[in-house]
Amino acid sequence: MESKIILISDLHGQEKALVYLQKIIEKENPQALICSGDITHFGDISYLNKFFKLLESNGLTGFLIWGNSDSQDVQQSIIKSPYNSHLKVRNFMGLKIYGVGLVEEPPKINPADVKDSILITHRPPVKKLIEKNYENAPAYHISGHLHYSKWVKKYPSTVHIQVPSLQTGEYATLLIPSHKVEFESIL
Repeated sequence: MESKIILISDLHGQEKALVYLQKIIEKENPQALICSGDITHFGDISYLNKFFKLLESNGLTGFLIWGNSDSQDVQQSIIKSPYNSHLKVRNFMGLKIYGVGLVEEPPKINPADVKDSILITHRPPVKKLIEKNYENAPAYHISGHLHYSKWVKKYPSTVHIQVPSLQTGEYATLLIPSHKVEFESIL
């Protein structure tokens, strides 16, 4: 039996994005959600709490990191939440999930934490780096930040999933164990 993970990014504190997300959850009946950052628009903690409440009320396992539009307060709230994936190895349905929130200085990462994982970042990976084959590469690299861009591209090191902005009603689903990715719109 397939399990479904919803992939979203770049809500930017828009109330309509929360409405879209509730509709997506009702339509897709997912078991988990991955968000690759920019949940708020420069620090709206009340919005972040609404987002947390939506996950909780729908019984979703969440995997979150922050982006460039999420303030230090938002980052700290994510870190303290049960949904934090920043520099943490978390497991779901036999998958290792690891996130790196947007930080100024690159953090020290244990290669074993990333190897064969689903890696979540806000910004997309540097293409020339993932065109090479690395021993400790993630199986998937999920990113946001580009708002209108969406794709699945297979590289020697990883499969890159670029998630569009939820502000436009767009999202992706990842099915486990088949690893099928589909892009959808709730509009």
